[in-house]
Amino acid sequence: MGYIEFLKTTITTVFKITLIYLTCVFKTIKLLAIYFKRKFSKKDFNSKEVIGIFHPYCNAGGGGERVLWAVVKALQKEYPDVHIVIYTGDLEVAPEEMINRVKRTFNIKINPVEFIYLHKRNYVEAEMYPQFTLLAQSIGSYLLGLEAFEALQPDVIMVNSSWTEDHINAIWKCPLKTFRVYPPCDIERLVELPLLADDQKGEVVRIVSVAQFRPEKNHPLMLRIMYELRSIVKEEVWEKVRLILVGSCRHDEDKKRVKDMEDLSKHLAVDENVEFKLNLPYEELVDEMQLGTIGLHTMWNEHFGISVVEGMAAGLIMVAHNSGGPRADIIETQLSSQTGFLATDAEEYAAIIANIIEMDQDTKDIIRNAARASVDRFSGQQFENEFIRIIKPLVHTK
Repeated sequence: MGYIEFLKTTITTVFKITLIYLTCVFKTIKLLAIYFKRKFSKKDFNSKEVIGIFHPYCNAGGGGERVLWAVVKALQKEYPDVHIVIYTGDLEVAPEEMINRVKRTFNIKINPVEFIYLHKRNYVEAEMYPQFTLLAQSIGSYLLGLEAFEALQPDVIMVNSSWTEDHINAIWKCPLKTFRVYPPCDIERLVELPLLADDQKGEVVRIVSVAQFRPEKNHPLMLRIMYELRSIVKEEVWEKVRLILVGSCRHDEDKKRVKDMEDLSKHLAVDENVEFKLNLPYEELVDEMQLGTIGLHTMWNEHFGISVVEGMAAGLIMVAHNSGGPRADIIETQLSSQTGFLATDAEEYAAIIANIIEMDQDTKDIIRNAARASVDRFSGQQFENEFIRIIKPLVHTK
C-alpha cells in the first residue's frame, strides 16, 4: 500500500471512529432518559415477561447457534407464556425462514419468537476498519449493544462466559439482571475415551485444531506456529510432528480460505507437516482427538471456547489463546492444578508445544487427567441445572 493510499484509508477510518463515538454519546444520553422514565413509571403486571437473547449472528449455523436454539426450545417448553426476543443482525433473513433453518440445520423445532433486527452489526466487523481495527471494533460493539437496548430492554439477560458478562455489563450497566451460564459442551462421550499413551499413537505427534474456517479462528497463526516450531526442535522431532486442521467448510469463501492456508503452508515450507481434514463425520473427529497429543486454539477473545473444553475432555493437552473464555473460565495454568497452557504469539505457542513434546508421559498424564476432571462443570446436565436454577426466580408466568 502506497503512502497516499495509506493516508486516505487512515483518514477514512478515523472519521468513521469519530462518527461512531459521537453516535454512542448521543445514544447513551437518549437511553438515560428512557431508563429514568421506565424506572419511575408503573410496571404493567399484566404484560408478559420478556427474555432477550443478544446474538447478532444467530443465522450462522455453528455450535454457538445450536446452543442458542436449544435454550429457546427449553424456555418455550418450561415457560410457554414467556415472550422471547432475539437481537440479530441477519437483516436479509425473515423470521419464518430463520425458524425453518433451525429445524433443517439442528433438528430443533421451536415456536415463533420475536426478532429485533440490528442495523449496525457491520460496526463490529473487521473489514470496515483498515486501520485501528481493534479500537474501532470495541467502539462499534458498544454502539451495537446500545442499538439493541434502545429497541427493547429485557427483564432477563444471560451470557455464556465471564468475558461476555464483563462486556455486557460495561455496555448495558445492569449487572443485577445479568447471569452467567456456561454453554453445554459435548463431553459425555469424550471423557469416556481411553487415554492413549504416546507409544500407542504410533510415531506421529499430532497437534489437533478443531475450528471452522472463518477469519476470526486465525488459522494463519497456526501455520506460523509450525514455522517457529521447526526452528526450535531437532529435525528428527520435526519429522514426527503433524498439524491436523479439522473444520467445517461451508461455502466458496471458506474454500478460498482453505486454499489460502494451503498456499501459506507451502510458502512457510511446513506443508508436508500439515493436514487439512474438512467436514469430518463425528466418529472420525473423535478418532482424531483421541490420537492427538496437543490441542491448538488461536482465536483472540473467544467468547467461551467449546472446542477447548471438548479437546480437554478427549485427553488433548490444550494450548489456547491467552484471552477471552479460555483464559477467564476454562484453562488453569497454576502448576499445582494445571489443565493446559495459554499463549499469545507464534513464538510463545511454539515454545510451549516444544516443551509438551519433550515432557515425560507421567507429567503429560497429570495435566490430561486434571483437565478431564475439570470439564464436568461444562456438561449438558450442568447447563440444564444452572439454566433452570437462574430462570425459575426470574420468570413469573401467569
